[in-house]
Amino acid sequence: MLIGDIAADVHAARAAGAEGVLVPNTATRPEEIAAEAEPAHDVLSAVLRLLARPAPASRTHRRPA
Repeated sequence: MLIGDIAADVHAARAAGAEGVLVPNTATRPEEIAAEAEPAHDVLSAVLRLLARPAPASRTHRRPA
């Protein structure tokens, strides 16, 4: 998971297959905030939102010995 303050942060997270949440601040352009479906109000809100989501399925598959 990644929490970023500009759209490029969130796009990079998603491109890498990670969850990304935008937390706007003075560096965030208004159009980036408007384009984001669920920007968080602050870092704590972003963390709580990410932790509340179900964990992704494991990508590690082990065969029985």
